Amino acid sequence: MKSGAAFTFQVIISYLLLAITTSVAGENEAVLDFYGKPVKANVPYYAGFVSTPAFLTRYGLDEPGSCPEGVVFSFDSNLVPPRIPIIFVSSSSSDVIRVSTEVSIKFALPSECDESGVWRVTDYAEDNDEVLLTGSESTDDSMFTIEKFHKSYKFAFKSVEMGMFKESSHVWRLKLRWLGLKRELDVDDKVMELDVSFFPVMNKTYSAFTS
Repeated sequence: MKSGAAFTFQVIISYLLLAITTSVAGENEAVLDFYGKPVKANVPYYAGFVSTPAFLTRYGLDEPGSCPEGVVFSFDSNLVPPRIPIIFVSSSSSDVIRVSTEVSIKFALPSECDESGVWRVTDYAEDNDEVLLTGSESTDDSMFTIEKFHKSYKFAFKSVEMGMFKESSHVWRLKLRWLGLKRELDVDDKVMELDVSFFPVMNKTYSAFTS
């Protein structure tokens, strides 16, 4: 029969193990790439769709090649610049990007518009919610989260979901969606929900992406 001291020690150890397990389990799950591996900070990824050949790139707000530029999904790489890798920047001590955890997002390639490439919401308001590329890492207007959506992910800014708004048949612009409000764009099928996957970039020189 166990002594009182030994039993008490076992109970303490059990509580410690439970606390450690709970702490690990309570940590936000890692964002996974297309191959099921954790998405890492400061590593380039393509952001696109599995079922449709569309990827993130930059695009002029007024016309192709104009400045400033914004963030769009391109369904035809012949009409806009080719897909451009993005990089997640996190202040966390871990290099793993996690769901619902704030990160800065930037394009891996420099722009001819002399912009930082860091995503920034121009104004947190329903009528002015473009995502520009003039942000600074870790500033309030450049902090986004990645949220789980079906088997893939979506972007959010200050808990507001982001969607794709139709600009042409081949270009859909990334903007805040404001789910609590009924926007005309939703009714006219000019907005699509994000269902994004992340594809690791193998060629670190990016030479293949600028051709």
